[in-house]
Amino acid sequence: MNCSGLGARPLSRIAAIAGLLCIVAWLSLTACFADEAPQAPPDVVSALERLVQIAATQTGSVDLPNTEALLAYSETEPAAGPGVGIPDFSNATSALYRFRIRQSLGRIIEIGFHPEIPAFILSPSSVRIAYWKSVDGEQQPLPKLRPLLATPLQTPFVVRGVEHEEITPDQFTGTYYAYDVNRLLLLMKYHGRNVLISVSRQKDISDVGKKGAVLGKDEDWTYLYSGENGMNTRGLGWVNSYMYAAGTVMIFDEISTDPPQVRCTIFKWLRAGWSGINMVQTHHILAGMDRYAKSFKQIAESRTLPEADEMVRVFQRINGMGEETLREKTRQYYRQLSLSMAQTTGAATEFLSKYFGENSLSLQKMDIEQMRSLVVLEVLKMWMGKVGWTSLFDGSMEPRTGSSNG
Repeated sequence: MNCSGLGARPLSRIAAIAGLLCIVAWLSLTACFADEAPQAPPDVVSALERLVQIAATQTGSVDLPNTEALLAYSETEPAAGPGVGIPDFSNATSALYRFRIRQSLGRIIEIGFHPEIPAFILSPSSVRIAYWKSVDGEQQPLPKLRPLLATPLQTPFVVRGVEHEEITPDQFTGTYYAYDVNRLLLLMKYHGRNVLISVSRQKDISDVGKKGAVLGKDEDWTYLYSGENGMNTRGLGWVNSYMYAAGTVMIFDEISTDPPQVRCTIFKWLRAGWSGINMVQTHHILAGMDRYAKSFKQIAESRTLPEADEMVRVFQRINGMGEETLREKTRQYYRQLSLSMAQTTGAATEFLSKYFGENSLSLQKMDIEQMRSLVVLEVLKMWMGKVGWTSLFDGSMEPRTGSSNG
């Protein structure tokens, strides 16, 4: 039998498949010894399930569940780890996470849920792009929520909509995904405290995962996006992976006003992988939550971030940039980034060289939202005192007024 026609690539793929089977076997084995999800009270499980269903429906009246039970459960500060299982995500991996933010809920809402501030501003280590496609069934901006905190809020203020998200490269596989989510926001009072509940439910299976990389330290917020399908993992570059289902319930509870402090409790469900197999383990989700919380706290608690109105002024200027202007700034950015990394080695540096040369297809594939988000991120780095490419911007990007801390 003549096997010369097989070539190296099919053989390497066979080896990769063998490795993949080992991974699947290992995941099956470890799942047998994984910690079981905590047994939450039935009314808590019911409240979580109902919130996710309301977010997914997007139409009809909002029959609110017993949020009192859910908020009371979050007050017990359950330990981070395996999450609360709900029927809607019976085939997904769950996790529970919590952290505290030394900031007022008003400030968090003012910058993180503002109609004219990019929705990923508090989560640059987790989200590349986020914007509302519709609000309450219409193509309209998100309402300003902060002024509502000064009202009695005798009944929760409800916002439903559809948001588009594209995440940053995963820390384990270097893969990133884009998808739409149904969103639900509830602003309310609980025992006299301000509370915001944010719920999301992924609409459909995500776009196929694409190869990305983290350049340098993750806290530098420098991420690379190839636009090429696959995973940035040795032996698995050919794999078409997907986020099959995802959901989140986040509770922001302002437990103190002097000094300001918000307790954030997160219930997360995720099913992702390839060939219909869920490869997600609880520790993957918790690592992602650590990543999210670190940047969220750093930005929300920052004393160098400008006032919301000043942020709006700068972002309006960025939104006014035409496609050619943004593309030229993007070229400058990657040119400078490549020069700065010329003397370094490593997998991420090789990734940069491979995908982001002067006439790279990866640059040509970037759409206007992706280029705009890059400029926004570099401005945010400048405000936060991080290393960025301030030479791309003129003085109009500098904040004109002092910062705010609540």
